Amino acid sequence: ERPTPALFLGRNYVVWQDNDGEWRVMPDACPHRLAPLSEGRIDRTANRIECAYHGWAFDAQGKCKMIPQMEGTSLRNALASPRSCIDSLPVAVHKSIIFAWPWGGVPTLGTGEGTPEAMLAGVADSASTYTRDLPYGWDSLVENIIDPGHVPWAHHGLQGKREDALPINMTMLSGADDQSGFSFEFQDRTMGKRRSGMGQFRAPYVVSYDAEFETLPGKPPSRPFKLTVVCIPTQPGWSRAIIFGFTGGDKKPKRRVAPLPPPATAKVEAEQQKRKTLISRVFGLFPVWFIHTLSSRFLDSDLAFLHYQEKELGRRQPKAVAQAYFMPAAADQPIDTLRQWLSKHAPVLGPLPSRIRDR
Repeated sequence: ERPTPALFLGRNYVVWQDNDGEWRVMPDACPHRLAPLSEGRIDRTANRIECAYHGWAFDAQGKCKMIPQMEGTSLRNALASPRSCIDSLPVAVHKSIIFAWPWGGVPTLGTGEGTPEAMLAGVADSASTYTRDLPYGWDSLVENIIDPGHVPWAHHGLQGKREDALPINMTMLSGADDQSGFSFEFQDRTMGKRRSGMGQFRAPYVVSYDAEFETLPGKPPSRPFKLTVVCIPTQPGWSRAIIFGFTGGDKKPKRRVAPLPPPATAKVEAEQQKRKTLISRVFGLFPVWFIHTLSSRFLDSDLAFLHYQEKELGRRQPKAVAQAYFMPAAADQPIDTLRQWLSKHAPVLGPLPSRIRDR
């Protein structure tokens, strides 16, 4: 019911939904005196977004429909002027994510790589999401997600423990030459179990994991590890992560009925009942890593590392990040590939806002 501000590549946008249920994305500046439209309101009677500063109103296509301070011929002339209008960007909604195209022209949706459909392949329509704005840039965010080597250390006690750390078998399946991204196979250990699977950088916004855990003797099989993160470059020194939780594919997973537990002694049964709080019963329906992934605590646990790493990188100002990093391990290959990919393909975006060096 209210306009929502959004940031992308250092520019401000306003997002709102019209009376037909269509999402609209526009620059967040009224052409009159550049006041933010996100501070305005949606006039449901007229199906317009209205600036709260002077009452100028715009339809879903961005055409100005009302200037309260004018009337007659002068009003008609002002409304007919292109300077009174704002751009309404092409929009697509896929898997509950709103995608807008701010580069001019009309994008081709639904075909090829880099489209919403390609980037979010395998994500269930019913998948839940968790969104968080983070005080470090998009490149630091993607680096962190494609780096399984930090998990047992930075997330000790959450997604694993330090004792899980071991040499990671890492194989790059594709390199930096492909503009659609790259993929890698890995084998590591987390939560006391060996894990093997594939990670993908689906350019330009998505990192996806699909892996399996080993089955320990006498233990039931673990659920697969499936994780998809949409990484959004909001502004220098900041990014937004939209995390999709556990999914079993494009179809809604069927609920499984848990097997009956073996008979327990009275003492054991009493202890079990003591531990069964409402929270534990609810959280017990989900894999532990899923709960941790959706928690702010999980993202907080390495936030300081990334913020100050980025700050130090900005201070050094290397011509290439590889000159500042020393990455001898096989586990470092995805980060090195990402930096090569950025050098090859990111210039297509044109000049970007300057990196924050200090704050």
